[in-house]
Amino acid sequence: MTRICAWCGREMKAEEVIGLIGEKYPVTHGVCEDCAAAMLSGLGERFRDFLDRLGVPVLLVDEKMHTCAGNVHARKLLGKSVQEIRGRLCGEVIECVHSKEPGGCGGTFHCKSCTIRRTATETFKTGKSFYKVPAFADTQCGAGVKALSFLISTEKIGDYVLLQVETIDQAPPASSGLSIPPRLAL
Repeated sequence: MTRICAWCGREMKAEEVIGLIGEKYPVTHGVCEDCAAAMLSGLGERFRDFLDRLGVPVLLVDEKMHTCAGNVHARKLLGKSVQEIRGRLCGEVIECVHSKEPGGCGGTFHCKSCTIRRTATETFKTGKSFYKVPAFADTQCGAGVKALSFLISTEKIGDYVLLQVETIDQAPPASSGLSIPPRLAL
């Protein structure tokens, strides 16, 4: 299978493919290391354009789970602007109720078992991508709390992790290939 950089169009070797699907699934397009480095430097406009072209809700997080960027699909489903996402901890962005407790996102008893945090941290440490890992979060919805079930996928790019999120009830059947719905019902 030919693997092409989605940014510059150059053919890539299998070991340099940086895509959203991970090693278990076929990747025909990804981002070569040169383009990833250029896009990630300063998180400029070109990188935001790249994220928006992904077509699925994606957050870019750093090693401490601060959200550095969110594509248009993530911002739309979260109902948040770029300013409301950038620099905030991931739990704050998804409005996890535990992020409002003393210690905040990453500092509570519940955070130790947070699949989103654990999966992204493992991707940072090992570089291993994860695909559709079941995760759960109690989120603030208006005046109440709603338990949401997610499937999350991670991919490391440089010093960041792309975190894709979808709800389990919106997940495509296993036989449907790689089509991932571009929304999350919060």
